[in-house]
Amino acid sequence: MKVILKEKKEISTGTFEFTFSLDKPVEFKSGQWAILKLNELKYPDDRDGKRVLSITNSPNENTLLKFATRISDSGFKKTLNELPIGESAEIERIGGKFTLPQISCHIIMIAGGIGITPFMSMLRDMRDNKNSIPVTLIYSNRNRAASAYIEELEEMTKSLPNFKLVLLTDEETAKEKGKKYVDGDLIKEHIDDIHSCKYMIVGPPPMVKGVKEALEEIIDNKENIIIENFSGY
Repeated sequence: MKVILKEKKEISTGTFEFTFSLDKPVEFKSGQWAILKLNELKYPDDRDGKRVLSITNSPNENTLLKFATRISDSGFKKTLNELPIGESAEIERIGGKFTLPQISCHIIMIAGGIGITPFMSMLRDMRDNKNSIPVTLIYSNRNRAASAYIEELEEMTKSLPNFKLVLLTDEETAKEKGKKYVDGDLIKEHIDDIHSCKYMIVGPPPMVKGVKEALEEIIDNKENIIIENFSGY
């Protein structure tokens, strides 16, 4: 599937969102990923010029695909960052099962760093459809400057019914609590009925593993935990 780069904008220090346009509408579920392949790399890369990237826009924007990523020294990331507006690329596949649950119970989204990307698609989907399911986002970052989409997320606390944002950074909640990681005590502090919620965790594998183990110690039903690892940035 051919796509054309329409827009690029910096959404936090060193992290950019890339908007690609399509010739015709495409179907996907919020939270899914796509394989983006660049036509030609300007720098060496050991993975054939392609990456699996989470889609960040709502499925309602079905003639666009948006992706966000931190720019690194990989040949793919450096080429993507220098891609001219109007340049084409290819979408090889759309897939993934880490999607917005069709349930009415409280959803707890736990994101580490760039793991926020699939949750942005879900939250934008909920905003577009005026979804009033209770959602709490626990979002951990090094600092506020590194927190992608932070202004949009803070706006969602006003425009999206029943949405709560818990931001963990050195300057904010983490400074008050003396930590910026998610453990059982922090979850119990912000969630009233921990046993009836659906938990979704995404981020670097060590973070996902740690949060999953913490949840397994404090909730009754381990099947309420859904995980997605981000690796190979």
